[in-house]
Amino acid sequence: MGIFESQEWLFDLVSDKFADVSGLRTGIEEDTVVYTKNGMSLWMKLCETLKIRANFVPHLMTVEDYVHEWSSIIKKHNEARAIFVECLQKFVENKTGHVYAPDELLCSELQPKSIDEAKATKLEKDQYLREEMAFANKVGSLKNAVRNHYRYFKYDTPFYEADTISKLTDVLFGKEYR
Repeated sequence: MGIFESQEWLFDLVSDKFADVSGLRTGIEEDTVVYTKNGMSLWMKLCETLKIRANFVPHLMTVEDYVHEWSSIIKKHNEARAIFVECLQKFVENKTGHVYAPDELLCSELQPKSIDEAKATKLEKDQYLREEMAFANKVGSLKNAVRNHYRYFKYDTPFYEADTISKLTDVLFGKEYR
């Protein structure tokens, strides 16, 4: 069947993880046999690296089989991620009344216009700080609503730094693989 050009990165990943599991450092090709004793460890390393939960498939025999199986798992993951993005967009739209593109900054309409610190008066600086605080509060309350809706209660930096629907989806659901 062979490995397609779009699967080269996945072949490299499977080869690297297989090298870690089996101890082989050279000679890993498409038709390299993955013995049963290494199969589960390879599967777990791939799950951990890609951050995708998938049930072990016991009938895989070669590195190429793993590449094709993971290619289909990644395809399903990306399809489910696209649906998750749509649901998250609708949820954010219900909360804010504004439709945001996946890479658009959340609450971008409230983001204050930058000012020249050297030329600005004290009133302008104070107004800028008020607008900045209002923007931060709005984004924070929106992200808390998302956190509560999806029951995501981990305290991690990527969630706090996420400022678009796409970045929130990366944290809540997982990355999109190409």
